[in-house]
Amino acid sequence: MSFDKPVASGEPAIAIVVMSYRRADLIGETIDSLMAQSNLDRACAAVYLADDCSPDHTVEIAKRHWTSPLPLRMLAPSHNSGTWGNVNQAIARLAVDFDWVLLLHDDDLVKPHWAEEMRAAILAAPDDVGSICSSWDVLEPDGTITVGEDNPAREREHVRGTDDAVRRTLRIGCWWHFSGCAIRTSAFLDIGTFDPRYRQCGDEEWLIRGLARGWGAIYIPRTLLVYRQHVGSLSTKSLQVHQDLRERLWLLRRFGGLLPAAHSIGLHGRILQYLARRLARATVQAQWTAGVNALSLTPTVAASLVRTLVGKQRDLKADIS
Repeated sequence: MSFDKPVASGEPAIAIVVMSYRRADLIGETIDSLMAQSNLDRACAAVYLADDCSPDHTVEIAKRHWTSPLPLRMLAPSHNSGTWGNVNQAIARLAVDFDWVLLLHDDDLVKPHWAEEMRAAILAAPDDVGSICSSWDVLEPDGTITVGEDNPAREREHVRGTDDAVRRTLRIGCWWHFSGCAIRTSAFLDIGTFDPRYRQCGDEEWLIRGLARGWGAIYIPRTLLVYRQHVGSLSTKSLQVHQDLRERLWLLRRFGGLLPAAHSIGLHGRILQYLARRLARATVQAQWTAGVNALSLTPTVAASLVRTLVGKQRDLKADIS
C-alpha cells in the first residue's frame, strides 16, 4: 500500500476512512460533505471507503460522488464482518502505513473545517493521546438539529488515561464519539480491537479500555460533525432484550471495581430505574416480550449490585487488616 500523495517530513501520515454498509440512500451526502472540506489534500494522505460487502449500490454511488483529485481507494473485506468487524479490519490494515486514521460513518456529515481541525489537533497531540473526538450536532428524524457544544474560545481538553478518567466515563456515559474521530494506529494495536459483543456501547468500552491502559484522549469543543439520528436506531430486537442496559451492566462488571461503593449503587440504581420505566411502558403498550425481558433482567442487575457491595466490603476489610 502506498500513499496517494507524499507526507511532509516529520509529519504523521493521516488517512480518512468512510465505513459503509448498505447505505445507498445517504452515502452520497456523506461523500459530498467530504468534498466540501477545506484543504482536504493538505489534511490527509489518502481517503478510503471500507465497504462491508454492501448488496446495494453504496459503492457505486460513493464513487460517483467522489470528484477529488485525491483517489478514493477501496477496502473490501472478503465477507460481511459486521460494524465493528469492518472497523477492526480497516484500522489494522491501514496501521501498516498510517499513523492516524480519521473515521466516519456512511450516514453522517462532516462540516467543512472537520479535516483541518482534526489534523491540527493531531499535530499538537502528546504521545500519550490515542484518540481525538469533537462535539457534534444531531440531525433528528424530523429534520430539526439539536446543537452540540460549539465554543471556539474554549481550548481542547486533554483527558489523560487514568483511573479517574475511567470512573468519570462510567458515571457520565460516553463523551467520546466514534464517527468523526481520529485514532492513533499504534494506540489501536495496543488497546485492541472494538468488541463486537458491545453492539450499543462498543465505542465506550473501547474508550474505557484505552483510558485504563494509560492512553489519553483529546476532546475538541466544537461541532465538527452532524450525526444523523434514525427512527428506531436501536434495533427492534435490541429494544426487546434491552441490549443497551445489558451492556451498561457488562461495563460495570468489568470496570466497576474502580468505583466507590456509592457510585456503584447509583449506577445500578439508574439501570433499575430505566428497567422500571420500560416495564411500565411495555405494559401500557402491550409489548409483552419487552416487558418479560425487563422483568427477567431485573434480578440480574440486583445480583450484580450485591456482588459489587460484597466485593467493596471485602476490599475495605483487607485495607483495614
